[in-house]
Amino acid sequence: MLSMRVGIPTEVKPDESRVALTPAGVTAFHAAGHEVVVQAGAGLGSALPDGAYERAGATVVSTAAAVWERADLVLKVKEPMEVELGLMRPDQVLPICIWPPRCLSPSNCSSAELSPSPTRRCN
Repeated sequence: MLSMRVGIPTEVKPDESRVALTPAGVTAFHAAGHEVVVQAGAGLGSALPDGAYERAGATVVSTAAAVWERADLVLKVKEPMEVELGLMRPDQVLPICIWPPRCLSPSNCSSAELSPSPTRRCN
């Protein structure tokens, strides 16, 4: 079985205190043979201390750069911010969620962006 390294950086978007993966999620990834790397403090806004991630099997690292450097799959709550774009690698997977009401409003997206496309972006 191929294993991957999953990375959980601290969210940097203003007013975002959620974390993309709980310690229970770490346990599930670990049980499936994958490694998880979590940035120190990533879960604090959700009342999930670093120790809970370590007990679940994650490696806690001190910086976002260390997470992005090591991870094959990066999980985030929100889209990457400008400061994170330089940390991304072409071979990484970063699943994102599109907020349809924003993307379907003509005032927020151009007509080209409203057409079906896997690379559609909103303002």
